[in-house]
Amino acid sequence: MLNEIITKFLSACEGDSVLQDFGKKRPLTVQFVIPDQNLVFYISFVDGMVQTGFGQASPPAHMTLRMEEAIFDGVMSGKINGASAAMSGKLHYRGDTMRGMALQKIINDIIRLYKQSKE
Repeated sequence: MLNEIITKFLSACEGDSVLQDFGKKRPLTVQFVIPDQNLVFYISFVDGMVQTGFGQASPPAHMTLRMEEAIFDGVMSGKINGASAAMSGKLHYRGDTMRGMALQKIINDIIRLYKQSKE
């Protein structure tokens, strides 16, 4: 089920004009790892394009976020604050956190696209 939602979500991200505009300003690739579902995928913002896919990002991601499905769904649905999840150890991150903080500018759009993908 989550795999289907993620597939729709990634497709929606690629076609979203707000995310494309974000990609014009700063290159950023975020890798997501959901170990309890054996899911690995990425979102890359480069030159006004949003590229997504399952598996490892190439070149390697600037930032990797690792969390269980329940935390991922909560964060992506806007029910769980990502920073709080990280501080409590439920969301693990590594990489360029300063660059990753730029995602805060589009978090509401990411939440919007994820919620639409669940419908």
